[in-house]
Amino acid sequence: PDCRSGHPLVQRTIAIIQTRYQQPLKLEGVAGEQYVSPAYLGRIFHAHTGQTFRDYLTQVRMQHAARLLREGGSVSAVAGAVGYDDPNYFSRVYKKHFGYPPREGRR
Repeated sequence: PDCRSGHPLVQRTIAIIQTRYQQPLKLEGVAGEQYVSPAYLGRIFHAHTGQTFRDYLTQVRMQHAARLLREGGSVSAVAGAVGYDDPNYFSRVYKKHFGYPPREGRR
């Protein structure tokens, strides 16, 4: 996902997600880093990207996960590499996102 939003807050938030998607990221923390309220950042982000913070983060994580699976990573290793502690939860999110389970993404 790449949004050419002109809003500096949105651009910074996207940059944070793109570079730190492996870490536990929450809207509250990212808003705090930028000295704005989570509600404000959430509103601005959605207005400029058409997605919630969480949906955008999930999309970035799933894109990286799909690539890592294609490169032969195990489901549990890929889950950890893209910021999910629980491989089962990762598998559910992956399946919801792509419509098939992650082990089928290894083809």
